[in-house]
Amino acid sequence: MKKTIPVKELINEDTTAKIEETLKNDPENAYTISWIMVKTFGINQKDIENKSFSKWKDGQSALYARIDRHLRKMVQLGKVKCKKHERAMVYWWNQQKPTFVLKE
Repeated sequence: MKKTIPVKELINEDTTAKIEETLKNDPENAYTISWIMVKTFGINQKDIENKSFSKWKDGQSALYARIDRHLRKMVQLGKVKCKKHERAMVYWWNQQKPTFVLKE
């Protein structure tokens, strides 16, 4: 059991910040979760392309789920927009300021 974790590891593993940075830096394009995995997290495209989750390497399906969770939360917050394109959901940075309606 690890008793201490270097802060450097925690900073480097901030999934939300990495996704936000990727989408903010390229607001003209939309990304699939798989392409975010390739571009942002350095996953080899050949490891995941046209393969079922069961054939992915250890940890890659968990990373996919983690990215999906973060993107859904960002959509709810109005930071990111999404749309179904062909068979996949695509996500892009919302350049407009989000507007919130408070319900009492």
